Amino acid sequence: MIVLKEKELSQEEGELELRQNITKLIWEMGISTKLKGYVYLREAIVQAVLHPETSCGQLYKLVADQYQTKSKSIEFTIRYAIENAYDTNPKQLQDCFPYPVVKPSNLEVISLIADQIRTRLS
Repeated sequence: MIVLKEKELSQEEGELELRQNITKLIWEMGISTKLKGYVYLREAIVQAVLHPETSCGQLYKLVADQYQTKSKSIEFTIRYAIENAYDTNPKQLQDCFPYPVVKPSNLEVISLIADQIRTRLS
């Protein structure tokens, strides 16, 4: 039988809620959950929320280490997922931004969602 301390349980619940909120925001942008870039994007956003001082390149490295791949692959795969969402329904993706955007970059998407999550947590 595994016994979790209350603090550990609340930390796990907090991370689960964080991931659920991120998933909802990514889904609202129209990014397909069937793409590998979706998984990498979600993890990059989790890391951006937990470590706001981390640069985008460092986020790619953290995710790459977790999934045992290269940071270039992470960057490309996330970009593909965003471009796929844009090509499928550009208005849905653009409407998520509080400012005019044509095709958002990886950094814009990661920053927007991380900022929205941090605002909700405050």
